[in-house]
Amino acid sequence: MYEIDINNRAYKFIISLQNSQEILLKIKLLKYFKSQRKLDLDVKKLKGQKKNLILYRIRVGTIRIIFQIFEDKKIIYIRAVDYRGNIYE
Repeated sequence: MYEIDINNRAYKFIISLQNSQEILLKIKLLKYFKSQRKLDLDVKKLKGQKKNLILYRIRVGTIRIIFQIFEDKKIIYIRAVDYRGNIYE
């Protein structure tokens, strides 16, 4: 099981949303990301990155959650949360 660490800016953005509880629930489910459990998460690995930096994204409606996994420390770091049009800039 992984520990979740959220960037301060991303957390403030989540709290400002109406559906913040839904987004926080999806983030909590990330604890089981590499386990054998079937998760209802729309997760994709992002392309075009440096070899040592592997990022993933979760889609929640028009919101995108960008995260990174640190296997050695068992930490999932939420790097950014924003609307689809803004997150990939």
